[in-house]
Amino acid sequence: MRYILVLAAVLAVFVFAGCVGPSVPSGGGSNLTMSGTGGGAPSGQQGTGAQVNASAGPFSAKDGLGDADAAIAVIKKNTSLVGISGDCGPDGKSGEWQYSYDSIDSMKGYVVAVPVSESWPRDTAFSTKRALPAQWVDSTAAVSACGHGGECSLETSQGKPAWTIISGQDSCQVDAVSGQVMG
Repeated sequence: MRYILVLAAVLAVFVFAGCVGPSVPSGGGSNLTMSGTGGGAPSGQQGTGAQVNASAGPFSAKDGLGDADAAIAVIKKNTSLVGISGDCGPDGKSGEWQYSYDSIDSMKGYVVAVPVSESWPRDTAFSTKRALPAQWVDSTAAVSACGHGGECSLETSQGKPAWTIISGQDSCQVDAVSGQVMG
């Protein structure tokens, strides 16, 4: 009798293993894209719509946006992009970007890493940050304006969307609409 119960429990785990958690397509690297401009961005953002190939090397923040929007759309349709962060090289590209979304409907935050893997998107706290505008300067232009790469993040700061780029003691902010260095 004990053997049958153990066998039934193991069988139940195998049968229901795919039913737990959000269903996010997986694969080697990022294979999530949606047709249309900006990757069908549910957040109203305008990405390139290009699919990011993880083995192709670093990519800009806009190049990964279509994949991030597609990944978040799998679990939540009504979201707003509120932030982007990554480690930028001197060309403004990163091997991984993290895209932060807020959902007013559920009062939750979500983070998607691109290239997308099975462990993403992740739930986070609702940030209350203002949504980024539909048009913003890409990471490559922001780093070019600052003259150095580093820890790059895009979010609304002091009422304006801005890239902040920090490298050691050097810190620079770039207006994400005009592309001009701030302050």
